[in-house]
Amino acid sequence: MLGSGGRLLLLLAAVVLASCSGSDWEARNPPDAIPNVTFNSPTYSDAESVWRQARIAVPVRGTTGSIITTNDPYLTVYNLTGTSPGTKWPVLLAFSGCSQTIGDRFMKAMAEQGFIVLQIDGRHRVQEPFICDATKSLSARAAEDMRARQATLSFALSALKAKSWVDLNNIYVLGMWEAAPAVAHLYGRDVRGRILMEWDCSGAPSVYGLRDAESIPTFSVTSANVPALGGGCAAKFGGNRLSQNLFLPSHFPQDILVEPIVFTKLLKFLDLQLFRQN
Repeated sequence: MLGSGGRLLLLLAAVVLASCSGSDWEARNPPDAIPNVTFNSPTYSDAESVWRQARIAVPVRGTTGSIITTNDPYLTVYNLTGTSPGTKWPVLLAFSGCSQTIGDRFMKAMAEQGFIVLQIDGRHRVQEPFICDATKSLSARAAEDMRARQATLSFALSALKAKSWVDLNNIYVLGMWEAAPAVAHLYGRDVRGRILMEWDCSGAPSVYGLRDAESIPTFSVTSANVPALGGGCAAKFGGNRLSQNLFLPSHFPQDILVEPIVFTKLLKFLDLQLFRQN
């Protein structure tokens, strides 16, 4: 029989053998490798990506203020505005250009006039890069990315029309700089009026002129930043008496939309469209 010392030696030997056999087993049966983590690309288009990233300004009923928030598929506008679910609002869809964006000051000011304002920006495209070559002319930059901007605008208008809070008879679209041609080439059935900022309706055939000038009232504004040679967009109004043109001979900063003369005349233009009978 083994004494206590012998039993201790046997126990130690068993532990060593077990550890060795465990190592051999692990060598023969390595643990499963951790799989590489992959992230799927978004399933929605660039146009929808821009729409999802839109910023929205809404008036607040009972106050002189407004709220700016991000677009959300579950956004309940009537909760933000303090109105009933059936309330419908005139909408201004504003499309930013390359370096010029539609600022908060303008969005809030328009919301405080009773509009819901949505600002869309091509920088939120995720699949096809946003094209904005600063070495090229304004008209060349506009033509180069015209197709993508038209797709973005078309998607946004379709998405807007599905919203219960939109007054379908009073949708207005504003295009600034390189985004203006996409607005200038809208079909008449889509909007009540359009605004073209710092665009003279010239350039390559894809961006030249105005589509449905006779049926869509147009308010165009240019400054010394974009000389309107040959009359600019005003020369292409097609005799539409509701269209208006404003040329400012000075240079203005990027927030030209909130220049008093521009903002005042824009509101007058929109008022004419809101209250006209046809």
